[in-house]
Amino acid sequence: QRVQLVLDSLEPLKAIREQLRVGREGNPVVRFAERDPAAITLDGRLQDAFWQQVPTHELNDVTTGERVRNRSRFQVAWAGDSLYFAIHCEEESMGSLVTPATRDGDNTIFDGDSVELLLETATHAYYQLSIDPQGHVNDLDRPGAPMLGRTGPYDTKWNAGVEVATHRG
Repeated sequence: QRVQLVLDSLEPLKAIREQLRVGREGNPVVRFAERDPAAITLDGRLQDAFWQQVPTHELNDVTTGERVRNRSRFQVAWAGDSLYFAIHCEEESMGSLVTPATRDGDNTIFDGDSVELLLETATHAYYQLSIDPQGHVNDLDRPGAPMLGRTGPYDTKWNAGVEVATHRG
């Protein structure tokens, strides 16, 4: 009876597992590297020793899977109690970048050029971090979103506590 009780309690998790599986077939698995937090210079240039030998992953077109003209690459590292992302976006027309946000938390960030990180956990829908080329951040907590990519309730008062450095070159 105890085993059956455990099996019955796992039944709803099957639906969640299937929901989390949608759209993830064939996606690359990213492994982060562990680093010394004293070795990083947070300047957006990504040239310090901290990033050396950290695997680089390239983003492709989401519908075709093909390489895009203006490439984007990223690296992920863990140091101390922090997770670090290095994101390099190529842009052939730097003067054409659109950055309407004027401060952190400004929702107009979504009307311009930005990078978005959607961080899922096994127990939480996802967290959304948007960063524009000026270094403005909009961070949202999406606790009740039914599935990644669908709209749902969000918490605009949540603060991710991120530190951002951008560099245009």
